[in-house]
Amino acid sequence: MGMCLVVAALSSWISWEMLLVILQVAFGLGMVIFVHELGHFLVAKACGVKCEKFYVGFDVPIRIGLWTLPRTLGKFQWGETEYGIGIIPLGGYVKMLGQDDNPANYQAEIERTKVRKTENDLSEAKDETEGEEKVSDQESNEEVELDPRSYPAKAVWQRMAIISAGVIMNIIFAAIFAVMGFRLGVKYIPCLIGGATPGYPAWAADLRPGDHIIQIGKEGEPNEQLRFDRDLRGKVMFSDTQDEIEFLVRRGEKTFWIKLNPTTEFSSESTPRVGVYFAHTNVIADVLRADETQTESAGTDQEFQPGDRVVAINGQPISDKPIEGGLQIQSVFASRPNDVLTFTVERIGKDDGQGDPQRLDIEVAKRPARRLGLVMHMGSITAVRKDSPAEFAGIKVGDRIRSLDGKGVLDPITLPDQLRALAGKTVSIEILRDGESLTIEVTPVVPSTLMHSEVPGSSIPAEALGVVFTVSGQVASVIPESPAEKSGMQTDDEIIKVEFVPAEGKRGHELKRTGDLDPVEISVQNKNWPHVYFRMQHVLPDTQIKLTYRRPGEASQSQILMPEESEEWFLADRRFRFEPASEDLHVDSWGQAFWFGLQQTGDDLTMVLVFLKKLATGGISPTNLGGPVTIAAAAGSEATQGLGRFLLFLTLLSANLAVVNFLPIPVLDGGHMLFLTAEGIRGKPVGERLQFQLTIAGLVFILGLMVFVIGLDIHRLSSWF
Repeated sequence: MGMCLVVAALSSWISWEMLLVILQVAFGLGMVIFVHELGHFLVAKACGVKCEKFYVGFDVPIRIGLWTLPRTLGKFQWGETEYGIGIIPLGGYVKMLGQDDNPANYQAEIERTKVRKTENDLSEAKDETEGEEKVSDQESNEEVELDPRSYPAKAVWQRMAIISAGVIMNIIFAAIFAVMGFRLGVKYIPCLIGGATPGYPAWAADLRPGDHIIQIGKEGEPNEQLRFDRDLRGKVMFSDTQDEIEFLVRRGEKTFWIKLNPTTEFSSESTPRVGVYFAHTNVIADVLRADETQTESAGTDQEFQPGDRVVAINGQPISDKPIEGGLQIQSVFASRPNDVLTFTVERIGKDDGQGDPQRLDIEVAKRPARRLGLVMHMGSITAVRKDSPAEFAGIKVGDRIRSLDGKGVLDPITLPDQLRALAGKTVSIEILRDGESLTIEVTPVVPSTLMHSEVPGSSIPAEALGVVFTVSGQVASVIPESPAEKSGMQTDDEIIKVEFVPAEGKRGHELKRTGDLDPVEISVQNKNWPHVYFRMQHVLPDTQIKLTYRRPGEASQSQILMPEESEEWFLADRRFRFEPASEDLHVDSWGQAFWFGLQQTGDDLTMVLVFLKKLATGGISPTNLGGPVTIAAAAGSEATQGLGRFLLFLTLLSANLAVVNFLPIPVLDGGHMLFLTAEGIRGKPVGERLQFQLTIAGLVFILGLMVFVIGLDIHRLSSWF
């Protein structure tokens, strides 16, 4: 009865589909651990070693107050081996006679492997034991030898085979998972560009929405099925900033090569990027509410439902090809932020998904920009896009825009919108170059893609001109009757820190919405005002902004301001999220799947090795690591994309386990192999004291690493609570 109540309670908030995903993930992760331990077990048995336990998970006692949890979820004895599933799902182990990774059991395990012989036994076995190692017991004058079925009694090559078998089994099954995944078919995100991040190398090289990358590097052949995450992002992420990566791009009927140098300049992380993001479709995934803490509808946006397909905007048809339609929608958003838009969507019935789709017209209001009333000083231009109006007009990196058509004291935040409104008209721009004032005539164009200053340190994009520029933290002017003026802020105040202050009881909602409430530092080096402005547009309406600033000749002070909605400036982004473009990768035969699988396994092994190398050399931040929760969440995400995609994730996980387990760290397989290699070279084992000390050090390192990655998991989870 109790179990029925538990199942009923779970089913009330976990759908059967979600439950199947959870079971699939648990089985898949358990399988990766199982095959690793199976490798050790089978080879140990083949070498005649007594295996006392075979466990997936660890069967250690856990005490919580007065309660003691069971050590296992289930176990049984078969022959001389106990098989079971441990209560802690962080790995597995095969317990062999004479081998224990727990240093506390080291001496006890040595004693268990000793077999004492009487005088009668010794005389009878004198000839057979000639030359074998014997140990004299100093207290009883008995001679002892290692149990022939113990792990230490086996030859070095046999122990090496036992230790390496787990890694070899992981590599074999990584290939098997990949072959099966490709044969079943894999859903993937193609290398079709949805846009380029302003200022990044791809943006400066004029990589455009709709461009299709079909080859990375000049080795090999063009491939229409390159995957955005695995092929493009993986290649860039594991490159160095001094590397020059060549991309073959197809734009319409034309193909051409471009060279990009990955950069870490605009990111708070050390991960190299070229600044591209994948294309989306015309199918709505979600619409962010203005304030999801309110139970009532927050406007017409709430009439949209996930799965709605946009077929027209203001009566103009949108392509029925999902990717092409997604690019058209992005162009409409970018070019018409000041217009009310009427979306025509098709909706499939929720119940059975059958029948003719319902067609609805839904009005989408303008989205006013939130402002504090501060106009900041404009910095210099940091990048000019290739083949842009700015490049044709002769504008260069380092130039500083001073006026537009004779109007000075420009607001750098609204300048992109001012230029967009002048698209198709020739305008005069005064710039400051090397201390000299120049006037340049240029014709802005209509933007075709949404541009954001999302990451810390990013610049403001003026897509109509084809430039990005910095914004300082110093106030150039204060708008009359604005929150900033009412708070007493003045020209020349220098903002040094910005904090987002949620309303009482809404901190959890704000963390879930934005994922970050850390203060933003602003300085000459950290030109983060564009990032502050971007975040301000996405916080809850009643979240306040705390500004810490320094006034010339005075100590720093703080003001808390409530942003107000502008009646003049509007955001192109209407809070829509669209489904990413995806395609299915199928192979025609098991033979083709075999070669795809081998290549995938090799790529995954190389990827893990390069990741560890960059981690050790500081090329990748340790905060990119993930613990068991992150792994389970990633596995669950992949499982929802289909069995083939999940099997490819298991390929990567299995390759990861193989490489990490073979690192030369005591308590890992690689550490054991290191000791065995030394024993093979020296002709005798490494001293017990040294082995013990190194094992303790290795155990401390591994436990410390586990605490660190679990801490990262907890930090990531905290944004959801």
